[in-house]
Amino acid sequence: MTAAIDIDHLRQWVGRTQEASDTVTAQLVKALRATLFLDIGTPQAGDTAPLTTHWCLAQPVAPTGTLPGLSSQRLAAEPWTCEPWVSIVWWKKNAPMV
Repeated sequence: MTAAIDIDHLRQWVGRTQEASDTVTAQLVKALRATLFLDIGTPQAGDTAPLTTHWCLAQPVAPTGTLPGLSSQRLAAEPWTCEPWVSIVWWKKNAPMV
């Protein structure tokens, strides 16, 4: 069973705009290619950006404590670790490290 779509809520967005800018870098292109299981290659400055690059650009930024379901008390109480290799292992479990 699917939830009903609240059309009145969606109508609040009609006519709104938001502007942001970002820069396409070789690192961003490599990360996108890796995420989509494509050959990472060696992108260079001046190359044409691949299709779907816009998905990675100008992502909204907000303090963690303002995200729904999170509070500074909860964040302080839970142990957090940062293991940057996890995403590589998760997406390409059997692939060699690059």
